[in-house]
Amino acid sequence: MDHSQEYIKNLIFEKLSSTIHPDDDQVLQSLISKPGPAQELWNEVNSFYKKEEAKKFLSSVDTKAEWKLVEERIGKPAKKAKVLRLLLPAAIAASVIAGVLLLRPMSSPTGQGQHLAGKSGKEESRIIFQVEGGEPIGLSDSVQQTIAAEGGTTLTTDGKSLRYDAGSNKWARIAVPAGKDYKIQLSDKSELWINSATTVRFPMNFSGDTREIELNGEAYLKVSADAAHPFIVRMPGADIEVLGTQFNLNSYDSGQVKVALVEGKVNLSSVAGKVDLKPGQQGMVTNGSSPAVSIFDKAEVLSWMDGQYNFYNAQVSEIGRILERCYGYTVVIKDKGVRQKRFTGMIDKNKSVTDFLNRLSSGMEVSYTFKDGVVEIN
Repeated sequence: MDHSQEYIKNLIFEKLSSTIHPDDDQVLQSLISKPGPAQELWNEVNSFYKKEEAKKFLSSVDTKAEWKLVEERIGKPAKKAKVLRLLLPAAIAASVIAGVLLLRPMSSPTGQGQHLAGKSGKEESRIIFQVEGGEPIGLSDSVQQTIAAEGGTTLTTDGKSLRYDAGSNKWARIAVPAGKDYKIQLSDKSELWINSATTVRFPMNFSGDTREIELNGEAYLKVSADAAHPFIVRMPGADIEVLGTQFNLNSYDSGQVKVALVEGKVNLSSVAGKVDLKPGQQGMVTNGSSPAVSIFDKAEVLSWMDGQYNFYNAQVSEIGRILERCYGYTVVIKDKGVRQKRFTGMIDKNKSVTDFLNRLSSGMEVSYTFKDGVVEIN
C-alpha cells in the first residue's frame, strides 16, 4: 500500500523525537528498508547532519522562543520543565525534516498519497481577511508580515496571530479554513482564538454603547473588562452578552449554539428565553429553544486550542465532521449503523489523518478508503 508523504514525514518525525509507537516504528522500518520515497527521505535526513546547510539551519532553532509562543497561545503558565523536555527533541526533529525538505522536496507518491493531498488548494487553505469595501487579503500562517488594508488600516501578523491599527470604524471579516486556527486581537484588546472552518465579523473600532461581533463556527474569547460597554456576540439563533470573561463558543452543529464559561459571567439568550451562566457551566440553544445548562469537561471542550480534539463516547458521524474541519477532506459514511457507532479517543491535528483512522479502524469494526480526496468510512 502506498503512503502519503505527510504520513511518512510524521513517522520520521516521531522516530527522531523518540515518540514513535512500536507498531508505527515497524511500519517505518518496512518503508525505509526498500527503495522508494520513504527510504530516500530517511537517507536524506541521516546525511543532513553532515551538510554545511544543516549546521546553519539547526543553529537557528530557538526552542525558548517556540516555548514562549506556546505559553502565549494557551494563555496560562504550564509545567515548563516537563514540557520543554518533550519539546526539545521534537523541535530538533522538526527542524531536521524541514531543512531536508527545503533542500530537496520529497517526490510525490501515487495511490493513497494522491488522495491524502485532499481538496484544499492554495486559495482554499488561506486565512482570508477583508475590510468592508476592500479587497480580500490572504494571511500566511507561516510568515511574519505587515500589510496595508482598506481605509488606512495596517495589519501585523506573526504567522499565527493578527493585530491591527484601524483607520476607520468599518466592519471586517476574517475566515479561517478547515485545518487551520488563528488568533486575533480586537481594537479593545479582547482576544479571539478562532478554530478551523470559522468566520468572524467585527468593527475595526468599537463605537457606541456596546461592543458587538458576529461569529459562525468556534472560538475561544478572552474579553477585556468594560462595564460601560457590554461585549455581545451574535450567533445563529442566539446572543451572548458579557462584561469581561473567558469562554468558548461553538455553532458548528446546524441550529445549535454552545457557550462554555471558563471564568466571569455571561448571559445566553434566544427568542425563547435567557440564562446567566457560572464558571464551569455550558449553555446550549437548539433551534431557538430556551437555553439548557449543564456542566462541561474542559479537557474535551477546550482541547482544540492545543491542536487536539478529545471526545468521549462520540458517534462516528460526529467524528467525521471533526475530521473534515481538522484536515479539509470530505468524509462520507453511508452505512447508518457505522454512523451511530461510538468511539472514545483523540484526534491530533499535528499528525496525519491516517494516524487517527488507523486507530479508529483497529479499535472498532470499521474500515476506511480514499478516493478523489474523499475519506469513506465503512
